[in-house]
Amino acid sequence: MKKRFKKIYIEITNRCNLSCAFCPPTKRNPGMIFPREFAYILNAVSPLTDYICLHVKGEPLTHPHLDELLALAAKHNFYVNLTTNATLLGQKEKILLSRPIRQINLSLHSFEANTRLPGDMTFKEYVRSALEFSVKFSPIHGITAFRLWNLDPEKMSQPQFEKNRYILNELTRFFHLPEVPDYRNYTTTDVKLAKNTFLSFDHEFSWPDMDGPDFGPRGTCQGLKTHIAILWDGTVVPCCLDGNGGLALGNIFTQDIQEILASPKSLAISHGFARHEITQPLCRRCGYRTRF
Repeated sequence: MKKRFKKIYIEITNRCNLSCAFCPPTKRNPGMIFPREFAYILNAVSPLTDYICLHVKGEPLTHPHLDELLALAAKHNFYVNLTTNATLLGQKEKILLSRPIRQINLSLHSFEANTRLPGDMTFKEYVRSALEFSVKFSPIHGITAFRLWNLDPEKMSQPQFEKNRYILNELTRFFHLPEVPDYRNYTTTDVKLAKNTFLSFDHEFSWPDMDGPDFGPRGTCQGLKTHIAILWDGTVVPCCLDGNGGLALGNIFTQDIQEILASPKSLAISHGFARHEITQPLCRRCGYRTRF
């Protein structure tokens, strides 16, 4: 039976070991979901989706109970997607290779706003670690997607993109590609590097913020249609970009999830999206939704 959502984002922690310009720090208190709470959430959302993504804000590999959380997800038969800045792959490799994970997204653009990586890791070591992890993970376990989501045509000649070029050259050499991938040829598809291994290009986007520009009242979004997100404290929000919980619909620890989704606020937002009407001030300031 088809379930309501394609996926549900579960923020297991909003703490991060990096500070990236493209990912502004959350205004919420730092915290994390504990295994008992995670099990409760999984049980509550199991009628709604088969796929969970362990991120909104924060770096999921910093979670001290990551192994137990992944074991719980497997016990509840969820397909797990995980997005990481890739700096802790070496430390968490044993866990990631021992638990069923459908897809790991490695955000290689995370280097851009960080002059120092954890443990004094050099940039070359960082790239090499990500490459070596992918050949252990993808052939047997699941999909690895390298992400370069920092493209800006106006900046492509600037020094910061020398690192992009280094990454592309290393991917080409490591996976024996016939030529260096050009992002202009992959605006709607990913580059296949090897079995279950891909490179994803995308342009920079800004997280919605009430101080950001207003993109107008017309448009739509995939929030409450293909997905919702649950923050570490149980707050349910319409989409994965509401990193500050500005559109809180309710709390899964104190309310039934079906009641939250049937609330007047939830219905007003989803019905507005269906009519291509943006009813929430925060959604009007989301540039990402202008892509739909």
